[in-house]
Amino acid sequence: MSLWRRFREAHGVSLLLLGGLFFAVAALLDVWPISPLRYREGLYVTSDIHARVNFSVLPEDALPQRENQIVETAPAIFTLDQDRLDQLVAELKAFPDEIESFKAATQPSSLPANVRDPWLIEDEATLEAWQRIATNRANRLLYDRALEQLRKSLLARPIVTRDDADLQKNRLSSGDVLLDRKDGSEPISVHKRELISLDDPAAMQAQMESWLDFFPNDAIRPGIRAHLHRHLAQPIYVYDGLATRQRIDQQIDDLRANVSKLLLTKKRGDLLVQNIDALHPSVRDLLITRNRGDRLVPADTRIDRNRLRLLEAEHAQWRLTESHDNPWRTFQRVMGRVSVVLLVTVLMFAYIFRYERDLLSEYGRGLAAVFIMLAVLGLSKAVMFTEWNERVAVLSVMLGAVVLCVGYNQRLALMVAILLAVLATYQLRLDSNRMLILMAGATSAVLQLRDIRSRSKLIEVGAISAGVVLVTVLSVSASVGMPFSVSIRSALWAAGAALLVGFLVQGLLPLIEKVFRVATSMTLLEWTDPSKPLLRRLAMEAPGTFNHSLQLGMMCEAAAESIGARGLLARAGAYYHDVGKVNKPEYFVENQAGAPNPHHKLSPAMSLLIIIGHVKDGLEMAREYHVPDVLREFIVAHHGTTLVQYFYYAATEQRKADTDRAPDEVEFRYPGPKPRTKETAILMLADASESSVRAMPDPTPGRIETQVHTMVSRRLMDGQLDDCELTLREVHQIEASIIRSLNAMYHGRIAYPKLGGKKPSALSELGGEEKSDDEKPDGEKSDGEPPVPAATAAQAKNGTAQRQQQADKIRQSEDQ
Repeated sequence: MSLWRRFREAHGVSLLLLGGLFFAVAALLDVWPISPLRYREGLYVTSDIHARVNFSVLPEDALPQRENQIVETAPAIFTLDQDRLDQLVAELKAFPDEIESFKAATQPSSLPANVRDPWLIEDEATLEAWQRIATNRANRLLYDRALEQLRKSLLARPIVTRDDADLQKNRLSSGDVLLDRKDGSEPISVHKRELISLDDPAAMQAQMESWLDFFPNDAIRPGIRAHLHRHLAQPIYVYDGLATRQRIDQQIDDLRANVSKLLLTKKRGDLLVQNIDALHPSVRDLLITRNRGDRLVPADTRIDRNRLRLLEAEHAQWRLTESHDNPWRTFQRVMGRVSVVLLVTVLMFAYIFRYERDLLSEYGRGLAAVFIMLAVLGLSKAVMFTEWNERVAVLSVMLGAVVLCVGYNQRLALMVAILLAVLATYQLRLDSNRMLILMAGATSAVLQLRDIRSRSKLIEVGAISAGVVLVTVLSVSASVGMPFSVSIRSALWAAGAALLVGFLVQGLLPLIEKVFRVATSMTLLEWTDPSKPLLRRLAMEAPGTFNHSLQLGMMCEAAAESIGARGLLARAGAYYHDVGKVNKPEYFVENQAGAPNPHHKLSPAMSLLIIIGHVKDGLEMAREYHVPDVLREFIVAHHGTTLVQYFYYAATEQRKADTDRAPDEVEFRYPGPKPRTKETAILMLADASESSVRAMPDPTPGRIETQVHTMVSRRLMDGQLDDCELTLREVHQIEASIIRSLNAMYHGRIAYPKLGGKKPSALSELGGEEKSDDEKPDGEKSDGEPPVPAATAAQAKNGTAQRQQQADKIRQSEDQ
C-alpha cells in the first residue's frame, strides 16, 4: 500500500484541510494588527510605563477647552446706529441757525410752536441765550466744541437696550465688549460695566448730567436735555450677534492653524503612567492626594482617558519609527507570531489525529468544531477593539469549551480549551496570570459536564465555574499587589461572564444537539419515556419485542456504567434498536406467543429478507418519528455484519438436498455497519447474549456464564468489535456485567410444600405459597419422579409481581 493511500485512509486529508483552515484564520486574527495597543481606559497598570520614543500629543481636552475659552471670553460686538447719532448731533448743530432766522423775536411767544416747544424756550433768558450762540462767533465755537464732546461721549459710553445689557452682565467669563463705529477703524474695547441701559433711570440721569456739563450756558441745558431724551428713546448701539459669531469663528480658525502651540511633548524614557501602589508608603502618601479647591482627590493607578490618549500617541509614533528605522523587524515579528500559532495548531490537531480521529472522518462535525474554535478566538479578539473588560475573554473560552464538551466529549473539550486559552492570551497580548484565569474557567466547566440530566445542570456549572473564576482572579490580583477595590471589580466581571455561559448554553442546547448530531442525557431521558409515540406503538403492536427492549435497556445501562461509558445512551438505544419489528411482529419469536411460526411456510431466503429487513424498517421509522441520530446508530449497528445462523444452516441443508451449491456466508449476513461506539457494541453483545440465554431450556448460572462467554467470543472473533474503541479489559467487564444481569433475570424460585388433603387456599391460587410438582425442590415430588429444576423468572410472565403483592397481603391478613 502506498504511503499516500495509507495517509488518505487515516483521514490525513481531512486533518490537513481542517488544520490548515484553523491555522490560516487563527494566524490572521493574531497578526492583525501586528502591534496593537495593549492598554485601554480603566486598566490597572501593574508597573510603570515609560515612553519608548520622543513624541508629541495634543491633549484630548486642550483644543476643546481653548475653543470653549474663546467662546466664553470673546467680547460681544455692539454696532453703532450711525444714522441715529448723526441725526441727534445734526439737529443740535442746526438749531442755532434756525434761531438766527428769528433774530428779531424778543419774546418766546414770537417763535413758532414747532420751534419753541421741543426746545423748551419758555422765557426771554432762554431765547436770548440761543440767539447769542447763533449770532456770536465765539459762543458758536464753544457750542460746536460742546457738541463734539457730546458726540465722543455717546460713542464711548454706549446706550443699549435692557436685554443686551443684562445679557452681557450675566456673562461672568467676559469683562469687555467691542464697539464697532462703522467707520472702518478697529472696534474699541470698553468694560461691560460702562454699558448704559435705557431702562436704568439712575444711570441715564447721571450720564445725562455729565453730557449737559459740556454746555456752559445753563439756559440752554433744558432744551438739550429734552432733545437727548427724544432721540435716546432707542439705543445708540445694538448687539450684533452675527459679527460676534464671525469674530469667534475667526479666532478658532487661527487657533487650529497654530495648534502646534498646544502640543504636549514627551521624550524617550519619560514616565507616562506610574503605578503608585509600588512606591514606598511615604512617597505614595504624598502622591495619593492633591488639592483641588476645597476637595482632596485620590490619585489613581488606572488608565484614564487623558493617559490613554498619551499612550495612543506614543504607540503610534513608536510604530512609525519602527517601520521607518527597522522595516524588517515587523516582518520578523509577524513570522515569530505565526510560528507560535502554527506550533499550537500542530499540537491541537496532532492530539485530534491521535485520540479523536472520528472527528476527522465526519466532515460536518469536524468543520463545526473548527468553526467553534475560531469563533472563540474571534470573540476574544473583539475585546481588543471594544471597551469591554478583558475578563470578558473568559466568556468566549468557556463557551467554546462547554459547546465542544456537549458536542463531543470531555477529553477533547479539555485539551482544546487549554490550547484555546493559550492562543487567546497570546493574541490579546496578556500575561500568564490572565491565561491562568481562562484555563480555570474552562477546565472547571468541562470537568463538571460529564452528564446533563436536568435543565438546571448548565446553570449549576456556570455558577460553580463563576466561583472558581472569582477566586482565581482575586488570587492572581493579590499576587501582583492590585488593590482589592480594583481586583474585586475585575473578578465580578469575569465571574459574571462565566455565569452567563450557563444561560447561553442552556438556550443554545437544542441548536448544539442538532448541529453536532448528539443527544444530551436530558434529551435521552425524554426519549426513554414510555409515552413517546414510537415506544407506545412498539408496546401495543409488538409487546414481546417491547419487553425484550426494556430488559435489554437495563442490561446495557449496567454494562456501560461498568466501563465508564454513557449508560443512559446505551439504555435509550436499546429501547429503540428493534422498532423495525413493528411492521411484521408475528415473524419474530418473542411476539408469537405460542402461535404457529410463519417462517415454516417460507424459504430461508425469504425469511432472511424479513429478518434483516427490520433494521431498514427501524431506520425509516426512526426518521419518521424524528428519533435523534445518535439513537439511529443503535438501530443500524446492533447486529453489525453478523451471520443469520439459523436460516443460513437451513439454506445449507436445503441446498444439500437439492444437490445445489452451498450458499456463501456473506449472503446471509446483516448489511452493517459494525458498531463504532462503545455503547452500540455493548448493545450487540447484550442482545446476542440475552437472546441465546432466553432460548436455553435450563438457564442455570453456570450455563448462563458459559453461553454469554461463547456469544461474546463469537462476536469478538467475527471482527464485530474492530471498529469501536473497546479494549479487552472492557470486553471482559461488559461480559461480567451481562452475566450478573442475566443471573438476576433468570434466578431460581423456592418451592413450597403442598399439604395433603387440604383444599388450596386463595393464597395458593394466587401463586403466593403453594407450588406445583415442577416447582418443588429436589426430593419433594409426590409421585417419586426425579426432581426438576426450580422455575425461572423468565417463565414468570407479566403480572407475577402483582400476584405476589396480592399474596403478601393475604398472608399478612392470615397471620393477623
